[in-house]
Amino acid sequence: MAAVYPDMFAAASEFSGEPAGCFYTGSVRGWNSQCAGGQVHHTPSEWAAIVHAMYPGYTGQYPRMQIYHGDVDTTLNINSFNESVKEWSGIFGYSGNPLQTIDNTPGPKLTKYIYGDRLQGIWGHGIGHVVPTNETEALGWFGIL
Repeated sequence: MAAVYPDMFAAASEFSGEPAGCFYTGSVRGWNSQCAGGQVHHTPSEWAAIVHAMYPGYTGQYPRMQIYHGDVDTTLNINSFNESVKEWSGIFGYSGNPLQTIDNTPGPKLTKYIYGDRLQGIWGHGIGHVVPTNETEALGWFGIL
């Protein structure tokens, strides 16, 4: 009998990250230059298949996802934002096109893109790899505030 695990997380926020599975090299200490350089591209359904293959028996709900990335990040290419949005759009069955765009939200130099009730992107204008944490925004996204 397979173990049954309850859904562990209701929501998550990714700050200057990569799509799940993009950085895989087969080594815990590996660095994937193609992924970090923004050269790995998949369709939303291909990204979703990569995620589903990580835990093929999982039938629970995936957490709401909020993705932050700066437009002058020199550590992880800005294409990482688009690929993460495509990945989670594939997971949730969204088109990958924002339903709503809100400038200067959740703060100055930030634009919030709402793709559906389970996916948001926060784009930082003039912000590098360290996107400032907005605790109020994240805690609200997690449902704590």
